[in-house]
Amino acid sequence: MKIVKGLINTFLAFFLTIAILANFMILLLSNMILSKDYMLGLVEKNGYYEKIETDLINGFEDYKYQSGLPDEVFENLYAPSELKKDIDSIFKNIYEGTEVTNSSQNVRTKITENMNRYLTENKITLTSQMQKNVEDYQDLMVEVYENKVNSAFRYVKDANSVVMKLQKTVEIVKWIAIGGLIGILMIALLLNLKSLWLLVSVIGSSVLASGIVLELVNFTIDKNIDIDNILLFAQSFSDLLKFIMYDVLSKIHFYGILAIVLGIVGIIMGNYKRFQREES
Repeated sequence: MKIVKGLINTFLAFFLTIAILANFMILLLSNMILSKDYMLGLVEKNGYYEKIETDLINGFEDYKYQSGLPDEVFENLYAPSELKKDIDSIFKNIYEGTEVTNSSQNVRTKITENMNRYLTENKITLTSQMQKNVEDYQDLMVEVYENKVNSAFRYVKDANSVVMKLQKTVEIVKWIAIGGLIGILMIALLLNLKSLWLLVSVIGSSVLASGIVLELVNFTIDKNIDIDNILLFAQSFSDLLKFIMYDVLSKIHFYGILAIVLGIVGIIMGNYKRFQREES
């Protein structure tokens, strides 16, 4: 009877490990990868807004020197609040399907105002060719803004449909995983009702095994994917992607270590109670 009970507990520990890992992965997806608030938080921590602003300033600077126009024409072409709004709207589009805002035309309006002020103050009258050149530079400034701020949207414009499907799938699987976890724990409890120390050992073993698997996953990804050298679209976007990946891996590592510690504590407690019972 003890052998049969031991085999059943072994199977329960195996399936409990799978259930724990499944619930962890669901939490990882729903609370991190599929969470708009989590992603926007990482955008803020990564300094992505400031990096895009630097890219934007450098882009304007390149054309400013080519144009031969004075610095005042290129001053305050955009508002940092509008830049942040445009970037946030991309992430909101991915997770909520809302419209992406584009403040590039405000750049055209601002450079036109600056240009008209400069011409008026210096009593300069433009020829038709000069007017065309000015309009061309206005178009270039708008293009710079769109390329630096909204360019990433070209690569994620269809992401919302994928995210929505994943969110629905995760929501369904979540209840199955929770139900499976509760069911396995109930079976283990009923089986070991008269020897709760064994139940603690089973749970501890499963938690320990889950932690080891998480650490193996983290180690495998770290060794096989050269995250530091990832380059997609632009450096600022690549830096953000790397920051997100490292943050996710750090969470996997943290909870892996936590599970290992808790699992060892559970096994020690279970076996301690068993030894106490055997000695008595």
